[in-house]
Amino acid sequence: MGIRPESRWWMVTLAVVAVLVAISLLAMDRPNVVWSGEKPHCPACRSEVAPYSSRCAACSTSFDWVIADNDACPLCRYDLGTLEAEHVHERIRALGDEVASQRVAEKLGVSTESAHAYLASLGRGRCGWCGGRGVEPGREGEAEVTCRLCGGGGACPACGGDRRVQLGIQASHLALETWQQDVGDLGQGVPEEARRREHARLTQEFLGRHAGTVEALEVTWPPPAGGGTAERVVEAARRRLHQVVEALGE
Repeated sequence: MGIRPESRWWMVTLAVVAVLVAISLLAMDRPNVVWSGEKPHCPACRSEVAPYSSRCAACSTSFDWVIADNDACPLCRYDLGTLEAEHVHERIRALGDEVASQRVAEKLGVSTESAHAYLASLGRGRCGWCGGRGVEPGREGEAEVTCRLCGGGGACPACGGDRRVQLGIQASHLALETWQQDVGDLGQGVPEEARRREHARLTQEFLGRHAGTVEALEVTWPPPAGGGTAERVVEAARRRLHQVVEALGE
């Protein structure tokens, strides 16, 4: 018995649909962007590609954007590494807790008790501003307040505590653009103290969601009252660590 004409059309239609589905699946199975030297590269020609792109400008290869593997991410420069942390605690043991705390207290302008707590919690991947306590070192009699840099979590804001700065997270990139716009919109007509409070709020909000990313390296703390340059949060953390290391080495 022969195949009826209308059945042939159905068979042809199904075959065409199957071919189109196969082509679509092949098109969806694109290679991933390749991370090398902390930069994204085309998987075909290895040319460097624009951040968060999906097509190579050099060879027109389409690819999928992916977050960099941990091994491809740079080591953090804003907290203590393993050897640095060991050296710091060797110096504390050599000086004794009391002397070490006094030296750090004088260097930072905080109470001896705060300095002692700072040193006790300081370690690899910890926030350099609070020592990893999550509470800011204060002067004698001052109430304890949550650390402005780590938000109380105690981890380094640059790497999130794992000593690797994450690359390739588009949400963090977009959030940084928003932060830059919002900080830039803090007009001069607003009282200085109000501008500084809002700047601090925006920065803390950003770090609460995007600490540990390369974008976190760019956000700043408000400039000093009366004028001055806004300091990057990660630089403030590292500067305090330098002060502590200097105090212990004197």
